[in-house]
Amino acid sequence: MRVIKALIVVVFLAVTIVFSANYYKEKTADNNHAPTIEFGDDLIKVSIKDDESKLLKDVIAKDAEDGDITSNIVIESISKFVDKKKHISNITYVVSDSDNNVTKKTRQVQYTDYRKPRFTLSAPLCFYVGSDVNVPDVLGAVDDVDGDITDKVKILSSIASTRIAGSYVITAQATNSLGATSTIKATVTIRQENNLAPTIKLKKNIVYLKVGDKFNPESYVASVKDKNGKELPANLVKVVKSSVNLKKPGSYTVEYAVNYEQENEYITYLVVIVEE
Repeated sequence: MRVIKALIVVVFLAVTIVFSANYYKEKTADNNHAPTIEFGDDLIKVSIKDDESKLLKDVIAKDAEDGDITSNIVIESISKFVDKKKHISNITYVVSDSDNNVTKKTRQVQYTDYRKPRFTLSAPLCFYVGSDVNVPDVLGAVDDVDGDITDKVKILSSIASTRIAGSYVITAQATNSLGATSTIKATVTIRQENNLAPTIKLKKNIVYLKVGDKFNPESYVASVKDKNGKELPANLVKVVKSSVNLKKPGSYTVEYAVNYEQENEYITYLVVIVEE
């Protein structure tokens, strides 16, 4: 009886080993028949404006049974920047054949004309004492890759209260899906409301310049109107203060005024970002 049991065990083990060997052999054969992905360069350079077809242009896929399956290739992912200075990311391609064998392959992509997120201002950073309007209501951000990323703007330091007149420096940050971050420091002014003062409207509330660019602050004045909405000469607007340094990257402020240091004075501000 013991001999029979021993034989049964031996036979069972032998069958198990043979089955496992055949299974491994079949899986190995399947893997050997997995499709292949090939591309030209290990790093491609593209414009941020290029569509997906440019990223797939020189990528081909082949399969032993299905032949050319290049049309099955899809971009699985584009990573955050692995080199933020050179704007390089990893791009991963994936393809599957008719037997559902899957192959992935990764290379790098460099965006030649990429620029970091930029901030937007829908209104000057001026608020009246006691108003409900706050910095997040007017400060936004846009990005070449993600578009509008206003929901990604974080106010790192803000004003204590809009109930006290004065000037405050705030810091804000915006980060896109590639991990690129922009930071801005800007002056926020809280002032008493004056319905008798004229108003200044600027063509832009925030301007981006390059180091060495020329800058004429007066050219950004769009209009000036009196308390009744009547148009006044633009030369009534004076630049009373400017911290702009076109030799050094940073965030700066230009202060414009009508009736400077008079009872019905009106002041507004332009934020200037100087980039390398």
